[in-house]
Amino acid sequence: MPDIFRTIARLFHLTFLLARYQLPALFRSNPQKSARALRIVFERLDLAFVKLGQALALRFDLLPADYCQEFLQITNNVVAREHEAISQTIIEDLGRSSDEIFATFERVPFAVTSSGQLHRATSRNGVLLAVKIQNEDTQKRYAIDIRLMHWLAIPLDWARFFGEIG
Repeated sequence: MPDIFRTIARLFHLTFLLARYQLPALFRSNPQKSARALRIVFERLDLAFVKLGQALALRFDLLPADYCQEFLQITNNVVAREHEAISQTIIEDLGRSSDEIFATFERVPFAVTSSGQLHRATSRNGVLLAVKIQNEDTQKRYAIDIRLMHWLAIPLDWARFFGEIG
């Protein structure tokens, strides 16, 4: 499926989640519940929306405090990929296996994020490294989310939702 159709599908998913979680909270006229509902939407959308929510958590100049406080709570439960899949990604991206590239490479990641997972490694000359592995599907999903955010930014900017921009 071409990326434009994936972006439209993602827009429908966003619209569905907003209708499911945000609209009922807005009808209650409770800013705290509305903020919580939007946090849930961002968590369910995952990837770039989690990152956006985490960035917005620090923007008390743009959003009401209820939203910033709620966005500080954003979490995402990400499961590490199997070592075989990680090894295949390294071979596809770098042309050689981790055993050929690094002196050591830990099979179990020390961190897993929405954008990939981090493995400790040591270079052939003894430098300690953190190697971030991101699969191709994640890269494509980020590109789709960023395209969708650009689409959404146009009417928000036109309506001066975030105020006058220099």
